[in-house]
Amino acid sequence: MKKTHRKIIIKILFLFSLTLLFYFLPMEDFANEHTICLYKLTTGHECLACGTTRAFHNILHLNFQKAVSYNRLSPFTFVGVGFALVAWIFDFNLYRFYRKMRERKKSSSST
Repeated sequence: MKKTHRKIIIKILFLFSLTLLFYFLPMEDFANEHTICLYKLTTGHECLACGTTRAFHNILHLNFQKAVSYNRLSPFTFVGVGFALVAWIFDFNLYRFYRKMRERKKSSSST
């Protein structure tokens, strides 16, 4: 087995185990009234990220309506985190990809 394949398998197993752990944690652990959000502690208002953990937990349980009630941006954030994790698993570098595409465009336009 190639070293890169082994690395990918290890990353997938790591993320799968963390997802399972997060899935089986009881919701009561996240539903307490105490917050660690510095913005909310200083201003008394919720920030854009408040409720994201509870929302992600509900998305994993397919409770999308409840997830949106905790944080309106959570579905978009969940998809973005998913893309970031896939990029991390496969070592995708967006800047390197963009640079290669630009080089191809230059080479094809010069011919």
